[in-house]
Amino acid sequence: MSSPDVNPLHRVINPIPKGSPQGVAVPQSQKPGYTPIYRSARFPDRLLKTWHPEVTTPHDVVNNAINLNRHKPCFGRRSFDAKSGKWGPYVYESYDDLDVQRQQLGSGFTHILNSHGLPTMQANIGVFAETRAEWLLTDITCWAYSMVLVSLYDALGADTSEYILNLTESPILVASMHNIPSILRLGKSKIPHLKAIVVMEDIYSEDDLVKSKGVYDPKTLSKPALLKDWVNSSGFELYTFKQVMDLGAKKLVPMVPPKPEQLMTINFTSGTTGVPKGAMLTHENILAAVAGTFIMDNVSNEPIYHLSYLPLAHIYERLSSLNALSYGGAIGFFHGNIAELLDDIVALRPTTFPSVPRLLRRFEAAVRASTTDSPGFAGKVTRKAYEAKLARYREDGSITHPFWDRLWTNKVKAKLGFDRCKVIISGSAPISPDTLDYLRLALGITVREGFGMTETAAVACVAEPYDRDPGILGGPCPNLEVRLRDVPELNYYSSDKPFARGELMMRGYNVISGYYKEPKKTAEAFDEDGFFASGDIASIDNLGRIHIIDRVKNFYKLAQGEYVAPEFIESSLLSKCPLLQQIYIHGDSDKHFLVAVIGIEPVAFSRHISDILIKKNKISSPIDPNDLNKLKEICKIRDVRISLLRTLDSISTQLKLQPYERIRNAILTVDPFNAENDTLTPSLKLKRREAANLFKPEIDQLYVEGPLLSAEKAKI
Repeated sequence: MSSPDVNPLHRVINPIPKGSPQGVAVPQSQKPGYTPIYRSARFPDRLLKTWHPEVTTPHDVVNNAINLNRHKPCFGRRSFDAKSGKWGPYVYESYDDLDVQRQQLGSGFTHILNSHGLPTMQANIGVFAETRAEWLLTDITCWAYSMVLVSLYDALGADTSEYILNLTESPILVASMHNIPSILRLGKSKIPHLKAIVVMEDIYSEDDLVKSKGVYDPKTLSKPALLKDWVNSSGFELYTFKQVMDLGAKKLVPMVPPKPEQLMTINFTSGTTGVPKGAMLTHENILAAVAGTFIMDNVSNEPIYHLSYLPLAHIYERLSSLNALSYGGAIGFFHGNIAELLDDIVALRPTTFPSVPRLLRRFEAAVRASTTDSPGFAGKVTRKAYEAKLARYREDGSITHPFWDRLWTNKVKAKLGFDRCKVIISGSAPISPDTLDYLRLALGITVREGFGMTETAAVACVAEPYDRDPGILGGPCPNLEVRLRDVPELNYYSSDKPFARGELMMRGYNVISGYYKEPKKTAEAFDEDGFFASGDIASIDNLGRIHIIDRVKNFYKLAQGEYVAPEFIESSLLSKCPLLQQIYIHGDSDKHFLVAVIGIEPVAFSRHISDILIKKNKISSPIDPNDLNKLKEICKIRDVRISLLRTLDSISTQLKLQPYERIRNAILTVDPFNAENDTLTPSLKLKRREAANLFKPEIDQLYVEGPLLSAEKAKI
């Protein structure tokens, strides 16, 4: 299966011409209460599940990549130099190394399971760690031996880990060192099915090895002995990652290639309410998702370099990594600190960059601060460059410029490590049009928005390169078909004009069959024709392009009887107002107006509010966006809050929001929602219930204070 025609580079399809349909209706497919079924205009007569008949599982993808690229770079890591205090360059292992390591690790897992008399076929293997090479190697190993990987989110607490381990009855847990104590505190009585814990790190330090003359002897090594005693006293076995591979290397076990219909992973949705649901994804589901992503690719025959930094526990990053492997690309893993991600980008120089709006806004702020917002002659020149590029962009849609790219854009790209990047994909949430345009022009790189869910293996639709307007998500990917279902309670109908609106329903090779051990929730998630109900309200325009506009379930009924969909308002404001980084809108059935908790974008907000306060002689110099304590104090000023509320009210007018849909009072702060306070999921989605509980005192006070816009008299 190493013939050239299996090479994924041969599956690239050119973009659909501008102005042509991207999604097309299937003839005679409309039913009452629904739109017609829409498919990709590229494959209107069928759904795609592979690009070659011999490639039927992700295991086949990896085998093909190994056969074609044995001596090419595969997994890359950076080492920390204690003397210099810096991280070194990426050092790569080859595809040949990957082949050896997956067989050793899989054989080691097999021996551990056999020692407990447990079956290996479809055995559940838990992984509880941050994004790192060992995570992805464990995933690839499970594919090769027909085992099932169970993802535990690194950012979630012990209760969720206990729930997942018990639900899946996982006998082996592969974990990073910092997650092991939370598992051990649960003890054998709470997670009785767990037999062995595999720690990813080498727990034997250089000092320990010197003391023991290089012999791994727990009796003479303090840290391993303590950890092993703790693990054993908790009723589990302890192995290091290396020990499991050494165990397997002594007696290799043949790989057990999976069948397409077999379960590949139980990927727990990072739900915003309640306990997470285990989405059951088969090998066929994941392969179809990879096949569907080829419309996102903008590759050439040049080497592919992918930076793995998003959570591998989330299917978005797993799919992105598998896509890179399918091209024989190299994957460099970030060194673990998301705050220092730019350093990893410069070291790796990725060729594609899947990301999320929150991080892209940070990149925008960093570029602005060092170029167009900088003082003096350099700032003046870069502002002129941006204005010239923006004028050309508005005229013909071009993100390049023959003069200013050489003088400005190419230098910015090289400085940030994006000099060989062809495309940036933004997923998981709406993104501000200002951010989209700024990154496109400053970097000269195509930025495309996409949409997918865990239940669709991260893939549903993606905008074409020429679609520049925010919110356009393109037609359906070739691996699935979609339709909209009427939602009468929210006044969304398939008969709406100018475009149909309703709940987005999806069916295809990449869509899950259901939730693990949750027959009731599975039944609720699908309609009678097998379409999965996304919970998202969408519209489909005249070109068959999908736009996500609202959510089905999250809405408030206000005291006056009006229904409000907060997520629609939040996403609309975030996409239109660059001053915002986060927002939670709150309503109550015994209150007649909306309030909000707003996380400001430090760079944009400090610049905006400094201009206003200086003109009013309230401050003498601009606010430093890095002085977060100062910013938080500024955010408390009543007139500052009113100023932002007015800005949002003006945007609400542009959005044609009703008076009851507008924010009348708000608290402003910096980074109110994060994983540490349990208000964000690992995929950076807002947990509404947790946010409401955390900020309940502040929200209560906002209602006591009353609506600022209608009551205030002072002018800033």
